[in-house]
Amino acid sequence: MRTPEQGHTKRCLAQAMICAVENARDDTIINDFEFRLWAQGNTALTWADIYLAEGTATCVCPPLPTTRRVATLTWVCTCCLLKLANDDTSGCEDSCTSPEDHPSRWLENYPDDADLTIGMLIAEHDDACPARTDPGLECFGCEEREFSRTVCAGCGTHLAGSRHAVTMWTET
Repeated sequence: MRTPEQGHTKRCLAQAMICAVENARDDTIINDFEFRLWAQGNTALTWADIYLAEGTATCVCPPLPTTRRVATLTWVCTCCLLKLANDDTSGCEDSCTSPEDHPSRWLENYPDDADLTIGMLIAEHDDACPARTDPGLECFGCEEREFSRTVCAGCGTHLAGSRHAVTMWTET
């Protein structure tokens, strides 16, 4: 069950407010005028939250998600970048000499349910990068390593060359 801080849906709050209004309507201590004032104020919403917390009203909100999205910075070769950007590897011939250069096909090392975005989060940029303090400014190269011997996260190639930042989004 959700708490008021987690936020109930409109449907859930409306149902709880109806419960609160019906209880106030049936209360013999409240006269018609007081009921009108009570209903016009935010009192019904306050009581709706109380009824939901006590269990007097049933929460009908969908369950809160138990997963969260996690961003992981990865580095890919030029061919994997072309595949991600264009869904095509035309131009990759300049970087590779044979299909064996890519142990896996382009981008196949990522999990099937991962979402990929080109670039990196602002917090990943170098401290001196202007894009870190003002996202409207152009990055001075944090998202590309001109020459790297690191294995490509997308295809597993060990060939040295340019590596480009790709953020992998997964749910945990």
